[in-house]
Order: sequence, then C-alpha cells, then structure tokens
Amino acid sequence: PRKNSSLPSAPREAVVVGTVLAVVSSMKMECELRSPCAGTVLEVRLAKGQPVARGAPAVVLQPKDEQSEASRERDEDGSSAAELEGWAKEVQEIERRTALAQQMGGPAATAAQRANGRMTIRERIASLLDKDTFREVGPGAGQPERDAAGNVLPGFTPANFVLGTGKLDGRRCVVGGEDFTVKGGSPKM
Repeated sequence: PRKNSSLPSAPREAVVVGTVLAVVSSMKMECELRSPCAGTVLEVRLAKGQPVARGAPAVVLQPKDEQSEASRERDEDGSSAAELEGWAKEVQEIERRTALAQQMGGPAATAAQRANGRMTIRERIASLLDKDTFREVGPGAGQPERDAAGNVLPGFTPANFVLGTGKLDGRRCVVGGEDFTVKGGSPKM
C-alpha cells in the first residue's frame, strides 16, 4: 500500500482543474493527486500517514457544472472519461521518472563505472539471474526536484538501490543492490 504523505483538501473546498488534492508516496516516489475538474470537495477518504489501497477513491468531487450524459458514462472499472483524462498527466510523469531512473546516475557516471572495470547494478543483476526473469520493484523510485514553493521541476534523482525478484537456476529469489552511479551508492538521498 501507498501512504498519504500530505494533508488532502478539506471537505467543501472549491477546486479548479489541476488543483493538488493530496500527495501520495510509495517506494520513495511521490504522486500528486490532482483534480480532473472544477468543483467542490464532498468527501476526503485519506488520512495523513495512513495506507491507501490501490484503486480506492481518495477524494469525492462535485463537478461545478452538470456534465453531459456522455461524460458521465463509466467504463469497466467505474471511471469516467473525464476522470481518466485527469490522470493522463500523472501517468506521463510516472513514465518520465521511470525512464530517468533507468539511466541511473547518467551517461557520465555509467561510463566512469565501466571505465573502472565494473558493471552497473542492472548489468550485475542480469548476469546473476536467469535470462529475462528480473522484475524490478519501484523502477521509477527516486526524488523529484522541487522549487522553494514545492512545485515539481524537470530534474529527478533516481533511488540508488535496485530491488526486485527473478529466478536463479529456475528458483524464485529476491535480489537487490546499490547503484554506485547515483551518489556513490550512498543510502542518503
């Protein structure tokens, strides 16, 4: 489960499209939950520091304007088209962070690691496990850079520990290791 790391919006609070309703953190990664429409917060189903179940509603909103019948139609998982569009930006940010995390400490740090005759952590894991069996936990984990007001900036520092499951001689196992291309493998971010 993920933990709600900042206080959510309050009931009866008026919000506009894109208002940050809450910030949820998991595996050293933060995700801002933003309002997909203008309206009023009817109910908050989060509490600071408490686990959030996957797929559970976090905040219930009353849209400012009545939606058309078409936009109120729900798909198989109960989400409306407007709600799904509201998540597109969040999904793009997760994909961006995951891609940045795969670059580890960046090309220069990776080249320095190899110049010293060492493999990167992902190369070491791949050489240890059976081919194509590694499934990383939290592949986009890391710390986004923020300005003084708390707004997320384009920069991102990946977590320096890679963890996942795989198979070793056909047997399932858990494997992890420090990525020395990110801050020398120091556990402090």
